[in-house]
Amino acid sequence: MPDFRHLKDYIETWGLPTREARLEKRLTSSFQELKDFYEAVGPHLDDIINFLNQWPLDEIPTEHRSLADTALMLCEADNPVTKW
Repeated sequence: MPDFRHLKDYIETWGLPTREARLEKRLTSSFQELKDFYEAVGPHLDDIINFLNQWPLDEIPTEHRSLADTALMLCEADNPVTKW
């Protein structure tokens, strides 16, 4: 299992369980907060996805659900950080 402990604070802050919660977080975060999150987690996205791909999406274990939600949040932050 890859070690994602160095992302713990980001996972706890940004790994929100619903689309609505992720949208609210994105809208209420400053651009700098979004950028910091994106730059910290983005380089690890392939490792996160490869790790999570060992389960079907609806069977990701509870202890790894926040990691999956963090990956989804990274997608939410992509347009504001890379395009806007």
